[in-house]
Amino acid sequence: MEQETTKVRVDILSPDHLSIFRLTLSRILESDVAKRAYAQILDGWPAMGSFMYGGGPRELHETISEEAFQALEALQSQFRLDSLSFDPPVAQGYQDAPLGSEAFKTHLIELLAISCHDVGACLFQQAGGGLRPTVLKPLPDWMLERLHPVPSPPTCFVHAGYSNLEEYPNGVGDIVGYWVENQIFGGVVVFDRGESGTEVP
Repeated sequence: MEQETTKVRVDILSPDHLSIFRLTLSRILESDVAKRAYAQILDGWPAMGSFMYGGGPRELHETISEEAFQALEALQSQFRLDSLSFDPPVAQGYQDAPLGSEAFKTHLIELLAISCHDVGACLFQQAGGGLRPTVLKPLPDWMLERLHPVPSPPTCFVHAGYSNLEEYPNGVGDIVGYWVENQIFGGVVVFDRGESGTEVP
């Protein structure tokens, strides 16, 4: 059994490293694409027309509700970037990288992806199903006879390659976090640390 790692707060970073991280993350969180992603979580369902998942059709919201954006704005006003925490090797890798170097940029991207991921997971836990959760509609009999049921993921905010609940320490929250990464960065941000798990990306 792996020993749980105690995370460290981001405010242990040097002033220069912390300032750049805070400024960059603030700009990401204030972007339209990030606001849309997080507002969808608060709304309760991805706003993407309609699609098939889990063997049955779900009708999705055509737009994100204004209430969801208002709720997001209220939560953002209370959010403190300095409350974020990271695994010690991740924070140390960023801290040790010279400002402006390729290593610095790589570690910064890693911190940003983790932050966006964790914010999404936290919002999902707070949303409690969202403002307008959509219910799975029953399939007609003729479709039930022809379809082999596909197991539904534990949340509608899911990236196809990151839906195995048992693999993630934060459970459904991590699945939502990977969905957020895909929405904001155009894909899930993954770093290969080699066989040791500690090599610098």
